[in-house]
Amino acid sequence: MKSQNQITASVSFDYKAKSYQLSANIDAHILVNIYEEQVLDIIYLQIAKDNNIDTYSYEFEILQSSEITFSNAVGFIKECFKDDRLDISAINKAYVANQLKEIAVKYGLKDSNEIADALKDAYEIGKKCKISLTV
Repeated sequence: MKSQNQITASVSFDYKAKSYQLSANIDAHILVNIYEEQVLDIIYLQIAKDNNIDTYSYEFEILQSSEITFSNAVGFIKECFKDDRLDISAINKAYVANQLKEIAVKYGLKDSNEIADALKDAYEIGKKCKISLTV
């Protein structure tokens, strides 16, 4: 099943007189709640997996040294995508904003953007206060 939140990651490189143009559709949810330094590693691993590149090979080492280009952003990850670049630092923020909008829609709240902003502000206050609310 195709994810509603995905981006295509592609790399090109030459190895042993052969040109490689590899790509993978990355489910954006796998990039949420991980350290920013690990995002590219996860993407390289997914490209290798989807293209049958052994992670213990010279091809994989060259793949990792190649620049990733991004395209076809869909869903919340689109907010992090500009000029073929992925703003890794914006992924979690975009994910939270998307989740809040989905909550507003789920409960039939009219202006989901304004409600999402209000929920986000409430979340930030709760995070700062480190309190638990029970209903």
